[in-house]
Amino acid sequence: MTASTPPAPPTVIPRPQHPQTERAVQRLRARIADATYPALATTPPLAFLAIELGVPTEAMVEAVHHLQQTGIIASYRRGRAVIAHGALDQIKRSDNALYVPPGAKASVRKRSLALAALMRQDINTGAWPQGQARTRRDLAELYQVPPHIVAGAVQALKDEQLLHVRPAIGAWPLPAPGRAPARWSCSAHIALVAGVEQALKARIADPEFPGSDGLASEVLATEFGVSRSTVMAALQRLREQHLIEGKGKKIRVVRRDAGQS
Repeated sequence: MTASTPPAPPTVIPRPQHPQTERAVQRLRARIADATYPALATTPPLAFLAIELGVPTEAMVEAVHHLQQTGIIASYRRGRAVIAHGALDQIKRSDNALYVPPGAKASVRKRSLALAALMRQDINTGAWPQGQARTRRDLAELYQVPPHIVAGAVQALKDEQLLHVRPAIGAWPLPAPGRAPARWSCSAHIALVAGVEQALKARIADPEFPGSDGLASEVLATEFGVSRSTVMAALQRLREQHLIEGKGKKIRVVRRDAGQS
């Protein structure tokens, strides 16, 4: 008798280790899933995208690298990401790995994700109107599933910023404008500078940070997908806080002794 070939084990996609990175992954995936960023589209600069999604710039960069490894992002060039042609299919295949809490049973997991897909469709089509609150019990009766399945689905959609949840009130869809790409404005530019500033603060806090080699404005502008003027404005803020000194290729990190404030 010919031995049958055993089926290949499913691909396991590791979850991002840092909570902020995982949050950035989930929120960007949600934008791709609801066609805010469709297949082959190019995202805004990552520093600007980080502000839109409410995550640190560093976490946004790490999230894009993670999604590139999973096949959802096709490429990352000049501080912008290009959505892969088969991103939606890949999202469906990777949903379990990205949304399921460790230790959850596979049957519960699959049912929660299947319910989340139905609820997401109802939100995007308007079948569940924006602002209409539904309790866990309402959703269990509407979709004919147990409350613990509803809880998993609601949490997934909350992580995607599709639902707002309040105890004793329920869950309701967030307004569509909140899920659309933000428009450029002066205040957005100020926030963009602040986002780059925070990302650089996190870097220079590392004693092993290379200093001037890691603070070249051209390199940082390309990495974060912003203009050199934005990077230079962020560097100026760091100078004012006495975290760096010098200009151009002579920038260096001001190292402080442990006893200094």
